[in-house]
Amino acid sequence: MFKFDKSELQLWPRWVAVSWTSCSKLFNHCYFIPLPYKDHIQAQEQADTVASIRKTIHEQNLIIRLTDKDNNFYIGLTKELEEKIQKYFTDTNAFIELSENPFNQILDKVCQLLNNFASKTLTKQWQCKEMMTDVKKAELSHLYFNPKTHRDDIPVRPIGNTIHAVTKNISDYLDQTIRPIFYDKCGTTIIIDGAHLIQGVKTYNNKELF
Repeated sequence: MFKFDKSELQLWPRWVAVSWTSCSKLFNHCYFIPLPYKDHIQAQEQADTVASIRKTIHEQNLIIRLTDKDNNFYIGLTKELEEKIQKYFTDTNAFIELSENPFNQILDKVCQLLNNFASKTLTKQWQCKEMMTDVKKAELSHLYFNPKTHRDDIPVRPIGNTIHAVTKNISDYLDQTIRPIFYDKCGTTIIIDGAHLIQGVKTYNNKELF
C-alpha cells in the first residue's frame, strides 16, 4: 500500500496537500481494485504460455538467442550452438577463455591508477571523480554470440558486451574531451552515415578530387 507522512502535509501549500492526498487515494484504489475477468484470463494464458516455453526449453535442452540482423529469435539445440561457438574460436584464434574472473583485479588497478594520477596532480579531483568506476554498475566485459540466420549453416557473430566495463567512465570522459577537438580538425572528412557518405562523394566529385 502506498503511504506518506501526514505530518509533512502541514509544511506544504494547501493545493499541494490536497493533490497529493487525492493522488495517493487514486493510486491505492487502482492498485487494489480486482482485474476485470477478461484481463485476468489473458494474464493467466500468458503466464501459462511462458511456463510451457520454459518447460520445453529445459526438457529439450534448447536455447533462444536474438538473431544477428533480422530482429527475430533463433531457437536451437544448446549443443549445436556451443559447437558453432567452439568452431569460431578454433578458426579465428582471436579469443581465449579465462579460467578465473579477473574483475576485482582490474577494478583495483583502475582505481589505484586514477587515485595515483589525482595525488600527483596529473588530473584534477573532479576529473578523477568523473572517471572513477561505478562499483554498483560495473561488471566484467564478456563475449556472447548471435546466430546469423541469413547465412547458410547459420554461423555465429561475436558480440563484445562492454557497456558496464570497469573502464567505461574513463572512455566516456575521454570521448567527451577528445571528440570536439577531432570534429574541429577533421570535420570536413568525417563520414557519419550512408547519406553523409553520398553527400561527401558528390562534393569530392564536384571539386574533381577523384
